[in-house]
Amino acid sequence: GVVGPLVFHCTHRAYGVGMIDTSAVVDAAAAARDAAARGPARVLVATVSHCHGAVNLLAVGPPAP
Repeated sequence: GVVGPLVFHCTHRAYGVGMIDTSAVVDAAAAARDAAARGPARVLVATVSHCHGAVNLLAVGPPAP
C-alpha cells in the first residue's frame, strides 16, 4: 500500500514568500520513518498552495546496517 498523503500546505506569508509549517515537516518525517521501519514502503508526498502543487511517490525502507 501507500502511506499518506503527506501534504505540505504552502501559504504566502509575505509578498513573494511562500512557507510551509515546520510541524508538518516533522510530522511527515515521523510518518515516513515509521513506515520505513516496517519494511519497504511507498509514501505519497505533496506540496500545495492556492496556485500550484507537486506530488511525488517516494520509496522508503529500513536503514542500511
